[in-house]
Amino acid sequence: MKYKSIIDAYGEMAKNVNNACIMNGRYMFQKNSAKHIPEDVIKKLLLNKDDNLLDIGCGSGDIAMSISDKVKKITVCDHKNVLNRLKERNLKSNFSYVPENFLKADFKKFKYSKILIYAVLQALSTKDELFLFLAKVMDLVDAGGRVLIGDVPNYDKLNRFLATERGNSFSKEWDKLKKEENSKEVEVTKFFSDDNVSSIVFNDQLIFEILKFFRENNFNSYLLEQKHNLPFGNSREDIIVNHPTFFLK
Repeated sequence: MKYKSIIDAYGEMAKNVNNACIMNGRYMFQKNSAKHIPEDVIKKLLLNKDDNLLDIGCGSGDIAMSISDKVKKITVCDHKNVLNRLKERNLKSNFSYVPENFLKADFKKFKYSKILIYAVLQALSTKDELFLFLAKVMDLVDAGGRVLIGDVPNYDKLNRFLATERGNSFSKEWDKLKKEENSKEVEVTKFFSDDNVSSIVFNDQLIFEILKFFRENNFNSYLLEQKHNLPFGNSREDIIVNHPTFFLK
């Protein structure tokens, strides 16, 4: 079956795919580079044992499980099929589950000291939906809180990279790996309907609009580079958002 909603497509894939790397919208040849993500998240979010963490769009839950020992409590929000798969393999006691599309979920006025949104924005359908999503995130940040919006695509960054000698060599190797894996696209696209096309163009302009959006709403926002050892480190960026009362110790 094909699904118009990207989130529903991931939900359907969760019932049919066992591999965590594939469930998270990556290629199998990115499995080893994906192992670097949890440590990168821990450092950028400045996680500590007092944190109540919300992971929006947790996917397979590999990141959440890897970082859960660093926080007091962790709440994961995703499609019910995705969370059902996570519950089958997660034995950690500090987890709470919100089996719902984030935009529809009711968090009962609860706020979180840290929020993680990793490789999620590209699953939204329109620019309006994107900024509704970000507005809701701000409502959930506790005083002194911090948000990591990780793995945000940027086609301008990708094109700058591909225009270099290193980028050209990387592109050839990338195409070779996809051919060896017999994958033109990541697995989840097999569950997309023909009209499942996001109208969001992730480029420099949109990245700066996102940063400005948070600042206009009295939050501090910063753009961070990704290390090249991450799965999409050459084409994606991270955004840090701090509550106005947040301060570095």
